[in-house]
Amino acid sequence: MASVKADTLLISIRDAKKTLRGGLKGVGLCGSLYIQVLSIDPALRGQNLRTELLQKAEAYAKSKDYSLLYLDTFSFQALPFYLKNGYQIFSEKAVEIINRYYADIKNWDIDWVKGYLKESDFKKLQSIQ
Repeated sequence: MASVKADTLLISIRDAKKTLRGGLKGVGLCGSLYIQVLSIDPALRGQNLRTELLQKAEAYAKSKDYSLLYLDTFSFQALPFYLKNGYQIFSEKAVEIINRYYADIKNWDIDWVKGYLKESDFKKLQSIQ
């Protein structure tokens, strides 16, 4: 039986004292990247850090030639944030009194990186791991 190796993406945001203030964890497997966690210290909100983390994950997935990038979120979490950033719901599940949404980046095959990603950004992203 052949083994399948998962690829882990970890991106952290730390302050000057090296204290963890936020980050993203993703798992790449079988040509796709699943974002497991994206979290920012509430004191840092409003600085576009969540968007930057998401864009770095998208760039990483593109650099690995992944064909799918997806995540899940609950109705009380960040669904509007993901929708605003180009994600679309592909499944919804009622869990108790809340809804859980599964979303992926729409227009994945379109050249969405034009204008803000350069080759040097891919190299920086790869050096973070």
